[in-house]
Amino acid sequence: MVKKLKSEDFLSELAKFYTGAKDKYSVYLTIKRLYLEKQKYKKNPAKRRLRIKDRLEEDKENKAFNVLVRAKLRKQRIHTIITPDELSRFHKNLTNVLYINFIKEEKKKKEKQMPVKKMSKTQKRKMKKLKKISKVNNKNDKMVVDK
Repeated sequence: MVKKLKSEDFLSELAKFYTGAKDKYSVYLTIKRLYLEKQKYKKNPAKRRLRIKDRLEEDKENKAFNVLVRAKLRKQRIHTIITPDELSRFHKNLTNVLYINFIKEEKKKKEKQMPVKKMSKTQKRKMKKLKKISKVNNKNDKMVVDK
C-alpha cells in the first residue's frame, strides 16, 4: 500500500528505509514532474492525442509545476507531492538525507596470504639440515650460559 506523506514525514521515512536497507535490500527513489490532467485518458487514441497537446501547452507556459517523489523498499511504498514554493527547501533536506546515508564505513581489507609454494625434495632436505644445525647451536648456547 502506498502512503501519502507530508514532505518532512517523507524524509524521516526515507531515512528509515535507508537504515533498513544497509546490508541486503535496495531503496528505489523516483522524482518526476506532476502534470495536472484535465481528463482521464484511457486507451482511446483520440484522447491520447489530446493529452499530448495538453502537456505541450503546459510546457510552453513555463509555469511552476509540482513534483512527485516516490520511494520504495521491498513492499513498502511512500510518496509525497512537493509544491514549487517548498521545492528548494525539500531538495536541500533530501540531499542531506542522501548524503548521510551514503557515507559507508570503510571495510577493512583482509590481508592476502602468500600462496605456499611446494618444495622439491632437495629443498626439504636442506631445510631439515638447517633446522638440525640451528637446534644444535641453540643447545650449545644454552650450555655455555649454564657454565
